[in-house]
Amino acid sequence: MVKKSNSKTRSNSSGRRSRSRTRKTNKYLLIGREKSVSQTRLISKQDAKLNGHHSSASTHKEATTPVEKPSAPEFVIKMDLISVVLYATALVLRIRNIQYPKAIVFDEQIMGSHISSYNRREMYFSFDPPLAAQFYYFIANLCGDWNKDFEFTEVGKLYPADMPYVCLRVVTVILDSLLTPLVYHILKTSKANSVSAILPALLIATDPTFIVQSRIYSGDSLSILLSLVGLYSALNFYRLNSPNCGATRWVLALSITIALSLSMKYSAVFTTLLSFSVILSKFWQNLADASYTKLMLWRQAALIILLPTLLPLLVYAGCWTVHVSTLHNAAAISSKSTLGTLSSAVELTELNVAPRPVTNGSLITLKHLHGRSCWLHSYDLMYPKRYPDGRGSSHQQQVTCYPFVDQNNRWIVLKHFTGVSGEDTADNLAIKHGDIVSLLHEQTGRLLNSHLVAAPMTSTKQEVSCYVNHNVSMDIQPGWMIDIDDRSEDTDDWLGRVSEIKLIHVNTSAALSTTSKQLPGYGADQYELIADSFIFHENTLWVADEVLPPSRAHSSQISGLSNITLLYCLEKIYILHKRIFVSVYDYSEDHEYSSSPLHWVTGHSTLLYWMHPVDNAQIYMLPNVLVWNISAFSLLILLAVQIVSNIRVRRGITPCHLSDTTTALEKHVAIGVGGYSLNLFPYFFTSQSPLLYNYLPALVFAYITFGYLVNHVTQSVQSSRWARILFYMILLQVVCTSFIFTLWISPLIYGSTDTSQLVLINRLQHLFGWRFSLNQN
Repeated sequence: MVKKSNSKTRSNSSGRRSRSRTRKTNKYLLIGREKSVSQTRLISKQDAKLNGHHSSASTHKEATTPVEKPSAPEFVIKMDLISVVLYATALVLRIRNIQYPKAIVFDEQIMGSHISSYNRREMYFSFDPPLAAQFYYFIANLCGDWNKDFEFTEVGKLYPADMPYVCLRVVTVILDSLLTPLVYHILKTSKANSVSAILPALLIATDPTFIVQSRIYSGDSLSILLSLVGLYSALNFYRLNSPNCGATRWVLALSITIALSLSMKYSAVFTTLLSFSVILSKFWQNLADASYTKLMLWRQAALIILLPTLLPLLVYAGCWTVHVSTLHNAAAISSKSTLGTLSSAVELTELNVAPRPVTNGSLITLKHLHGRSCWLHSYDLMYPKRYPDGRGSSHQQQVTCYPFVDQNNRWIVLKHFTGVSGEDTADNLAIKHGDIVSLLHEQTGRLLNSHLVAAPMTSTKQEVSCYVNHNVSMDIQPGWMIDIDDRSEDTDDWLGRVSEIKLIHVNTSAALSTTSKQLPGYGADQYELIADSFIFHENTLWVADEVLPPSRAHSSQISGLSNITLLYCLEKIYILHKRIFVSVYDYSEDHEYSSSPLHWVTGHSTLLYWMHPVDNAQIYMLPNVLVWNISAFSLLILLAVQIVSNIRVRRGITPCHLSDTTTALEKHVAIGVGGYSLNLFPYFFTSQSPLLYNYLPALVFAYITFGYLVNHVTQSVQSSRWARILFYMILLQVVCTSFIFTLWISPLIYGSTDTSQLVLINRLQHLFGWRFSLNQN
């Protein structure tokens, strides 16, 4: 009886379930029929509306009926809580006491001088593109009145009270703090889990090197941020699984960020190469995708080749065009700045196709050929009556050698005639080897002159001046013989841009030359010009850099500075780049804190940013040795894991269901290790003296690689609860160590005047062997 009862109960319950399923099925069918009926009614109403057979009421009712339209792709920026917390953490650590110190800090000396040059419209020379200076110039003028007369002569010099330097620092902090959530999203886009994405972002937020660099206004931190935005865009392009409009927006974002980053710092090219490799690898995959037609592939190829190439070129050329067209004034040369001594930034063009003969009445500029690149230059200032060493001078108009294009570089050639009957005295008469000429300074109307008076800096050489009649017994001696050193057998004509000439002073037989000495304050730090009795030296060689015929010379005098050089912007930009890439190899000055890239990896390098002139308050860029070494080892470990994984796949040991993991590992190694290598290894081969902040782009990828390694280890320990807990505790300890270390050395990050700073410095010297500069008073 019990069994029958149980069987009956089971049959009843199964019957109830069957009836329930039947009712649900009927319900769904009824809903489907109702939907079908409603759709049929909607179609009939729409047809009636088209045929005009329904009432106005029904028309209004149908007009309010929503009609679905295909949604266009949208560019949406999603901000989650984790990103907000990461950004807030970075911002708080960076903006603390941002107004201190109230003095120039490290690279602020260079960027501040560039901003002042833009305000004065004075040309300057730099190894970096001008977009960063243009950006800060714009921000500085928005924040307040920039004191353009303030000289950025040295680190530690106090800012004037009205200088809006705090505003520039705050803007840099606000922008650079975005690096922390950006790294988080890069890892998430690379299919890393949340823990492995948050960890590198927190390490960057608490890293003292990134904090110090973010608190000064310079183009380095902004360039790193923009180049990583480009990588993020490339990774999003890589994630696209179907041919849709999303490809265009990500390639466009990549192109814009490439354009901006390369227009700020040339070092951004390394991360740019990585971003290009990501989108090209995606296109290589699409070639095997059957869902892409030939037309789609051709379009995508044109998109990823043309847009990231043309747009950066246009932006780059645009910022240089603004640079050379805005900075049209000459500037004094700073003897304290190596960059200033290299600045022949806008040389007169070397792109003229045919040499132009120099004729009587021609307007020319004379460029010194060997050694220092500079032009024969004069201005309406006199030599002092007595030089600082007590020697007397002619007190005539100064003549110097000036490494900038300037209106004061122009001279009019006037041929001396013998007075013989029938001699040709036409304005366009060619100047030949052996002719005697005078050079008339166009702006001041005075003749180039020399005499037996000692030169300002080199007392064994003759002074060169523009003659001024002071009604003393000093006659004018303006005759100079043209000695063409490389004349050909075909012609004796003086040809512009071709003929290497010597200007031999007729009265004293001394040749026009220059020295490497800079005149003191009365000469605006310009280079000394002399007449040298030893005429067979290469320093006596000159070339007519630009030659205008007499008619053009006359029109140039009327039109003024706007037509002085008749150069096009592209020609100026070409000359600038030639000077940059030539000078970068000649730049050999060694910095006190320059270091080997190998010392960066191990954390044995430091960099002084600022020191108080009285006490030992300092700002240093100091590495977190423990975290830096962990990140460096993670590169080797992840690379080793990838090699072993490839071997296992090759041998057929790895199961098929783990092939996706192997592919993800290869992508992570390519991004992390590849980005680190591209941003680090070039510094092993540079002729310059690199500094610690050059390591920051590579350090970002070291942290990213650490996150990738954590991601793969997390997947491996998922099966063991205790192993997972232990691993998370280790990660928490790493983050806490980074934060505690930053708090410990915070007096050296923010420049605190705490009396315990000296004790801290002694401990750091003892622990890590770092060197510090201390005031002796």
